[in-house]
Amino acid sequence: MTGMRIIAFENRENGADLLLENGERMAGSMVMAADGVHSTLRAQRYPDEGESIWTGRILWPVTTSAKYYSVWPFT
Repeated sequence: MTGMRIIAFENRENGADLLLENGERMAGSMVMAADGVHSTLRAQRYPDEGESIWTGRILWPVTTSAKYYSVWPFT
């Protein structure tokens, strides 16, 4: 989802709700937070963690094409 600001989440018996800045509530079976280094959802889940600290390291996620191979027993 883009163009919406999530301010919190609430767990329910069968899933979770996202609470949006505009007052809307979105229901789902789970919440996966991928909202960046200043994550509102991570701050709610781990309130004592504090702010992120810059270490100077950068991660470059990459994908590529390759011949399929099997990794037993995970085939």
